[in-house]
Amino acid sequence: MIQLFVQDGARSWRTVWAEDGRVYFGQANRDGLLALFHTRAGYFQLVPRLLAVPTTLIPLGRLADYLAVAGALVTSLAGSPFSSSPAI
Repeated sequence: MIQLFVQDGARSWRTVWAEDGRVYFGQANRDGLLALFHTRAGYFQLVPRLLAVPTTLIPLGRLADYLAVAGALVTSLAGSPFSSSPAI
């Protein structure tokens, strides 16, 4: 969870980065689960869209908190032993 403290300036749990709010939250809020099937710049971005779906259920004032913690958790899991390939 060190990722929460790396950002300079305003803390990560007090900010919503560009596409997190405008694209992922906006589409999840507007389209619900159908937002999972949208593409952006030709890419299918499942993980950020999955993380955005619950944002429609939390108070708007807690959006930055949720996105910061969810992002840090996904980053931590990506570096976990469960995600590494066995050595050949």
